[in-house]
Amino acid sequence: MPSIYDVFDFLDKGEATEVFSMLCIGWFIFAVLITIYLYIRNYKPYKTDFRDDFYTQIPSNISPIELSELMYKKVVPSALSAEVLKLFNEGVLRIEKDKNNGETYIHLNRISNKDFTIGKDYTVKLLVNIMGNGSRVSIKEIAKFCDRKRNCDNFYMEYKIWCRIMRKENLKHIFYERKTQYGIVRFLTIIGCLLFIANIIGGFRLNIGYATLLPAVLLLLYFTKIYKRTREANEEYHKWIAFKQFLENIENFKCTIMNPDEYVVYGVVLGVKGLEKKITEHTYYEEIANALNKCIIKALLNGDRKLV
Repeated sequence: MPSIYDVFDFLDKGEATEVFSMLCIGWFIFAVLITIYLYIRNYKPYKTDFRDDFYTQIPSNISPIELSELMYKKVVPSALSAEVLKLFNEGVLRIEKDKNNGETYIHLNRISNKDFTIGKDYTVKLLVNIMGNGSRVSIKEIAKFCDRKRNCDNFYMEYKIWCRIMRKENLKHIFYERKTQYGIVRFLTIIGCLLFIANIIGGFRLNIGYATLLPAVLLLLYFTKIYKRTREANEEYHKWIAFKQFLENIENFKCTIMNPDEYVVYGVVLGVKGLEKKITEHTYYEEIANALNKCIIKALLNGDRKLV
């Protein structure tokens, strides 16, 4: 079998080792420069002109799904809770306590669904049809629905479908800049792996040759994980952060809230606890959100991935 030194037949073993070492050093220098460039181009946030600590109005009329995308770059479990609470605000769902067993039930109002979007219709299906009996479901049933493995698998599949529907239907704004450096990152990763392999096959046994593999893989992972909000989205992001600060300290502000239930819906996505008790006369929103979050987390942890 020909040796790697045959490639450098004009060099002796010592010279070939030195050339290989220089190649590895050059790769590391280039990889560091590219990593710095990727950080500046695809991760370092734009400077924002918004400097306030609190924002007392809802920053924009984006949907809970879009807010989830803006804040976390994914549809978080609380987004489903928020979409369900929106259905209460729109009169699609109502809450009622059963006098016989004392359980609190979510009922589907018999209203026309001709104006329902696909996402809204699937939200109702997920809550009332799959977790309930088609017309109602109790908060207790929601919390315990994913205790059974079969229900857990079924809910995981339905939840993933719901996420895809809601993303397609709701994401009308571009919040993140497009990454265009896939080619150079892939090239650097391949070269780093080849240097690692050549270090073994060629018998160089240099530490710097061994050290190329992990940074090459990490560079690729780093690039796939980083993201950067657009200048406009970053400005809005900071407004929502300030709005969250306001909601968490709302008892310290003297202001009139015209639509408190809407504030609660956004507060659920933002992870604000105890808001409902502070600004509304009911407490079932938080109970429903907690029950749904509990069910979703169980499904994400234990649901069968092969079903999706």
